[in-house]
Amino acid sequence: MTRQIVSLWFPDIATDLIIRRLPVWRDKSLALFSESGSRLIVTAVSPTARMEGLRVGMTLADAQAVVSDLISLPYQLDSQILGLKVIARLMNRVT
Repeated sequence: MTRQIVSLWFPDIATDLIIRRLPVWRDKSLALFSESGSRLIVTAVSPTARMEGLRVGMTLADAQAVVSDLISLPYQLDSQILGLKVIARLMNRVT
């Protein structure tokens, strides 16, 4: 059997996985954050939040000042890994 390689790019996978489970949030600004020392730092933003000016690396307080109705959740690496494993299994079926 020949080796097959698939390259996929998911720039918004962290927020996409959440929005897929909660489609009502599709048009809302969503930011995921992680603790860094004593600060909460934005680690992922949805496309809607990005259009409103939010960026990865800003503090959560600054992000909430920019977007008053921001939905913010803690970043969960385990959930993202699980989602990527599901995608990997699907890719094994089609390649």
